[in-house]
Amino acid sequence: MSEPTLFSFYANTTNPSISSLYLTNYVHKLSDGGSHLFQNVAVYLIIIILIFLSETFFLLPNESGRSEKDFYYPLLLFFFILPFSISGISLIIFRIIGGTGFNGISGIVAAFIGYFWFILYNVYFSIREDVILKNPQMIRKMDVFFIGCFFIPILIFVYINLLSYDNLGGHTAGYVFGFFSGYGTYLTRKKKEDKIIIALIFAIIIWITSTFWIFF
Repeated sequence: MSEPTLFSFYANTTNPSISSLYLTNYVHKLSDGGSHLFQNVAVYLIIIILIFLSETFFLLPNESGRSEKDFYYPLLLFFFILPFSISGISLIIFRIIGGTGFNGISGIVAAFIGYFWFILYNVYFSIREDVILKNPQMIRKMDVFFIGCFFIPILIFVYINLLSYDNLGGHTAGYVFGFFSGYGTYLTRKKKEDKIIIALIFAIIIWITSTFWIFF
């Protein structure tokens, strides 16, 4: 495979292209025998099954304003738009630390983890309403604990990064984007004006994170 062809799939820090910044999220080097690829696919399948079960058996029956489209929109965002943001942030991090390039779907998988974490927040707050009626003293403890849980995946990403020199920037960015994509979808069900505001906020954030590497 020639070097220009290789760089159209794998993002490198010295001469990235638009195609490589997108496609690098969907390719894996197999120098480790494919174990990294297998781990990412396994985590993705587990998370997507958990999302499907949660959406189907809990959220859709219990949230009157929710529809199947509430998941389709983040799905399109994760697969077609978010890769540019993940690559843009990864590119900045790897240029700072001196890395030569990056690839893999783990940033997108992290976005699904973040989205599922927001689903757990939905479940939590439905339980929270019942707890208020039964034991108001428990609410503060539950809130502190669950807000703390938001940072658990980030700490895991940091730990994995320290062990294997993994893409901490891409993982964390994917997770945070995934979480707030779920939150943004939730907010857009309230008012029509919120759809415009949320869309503009996401457009600005994605544009900045996708292009800011130019200045590094």
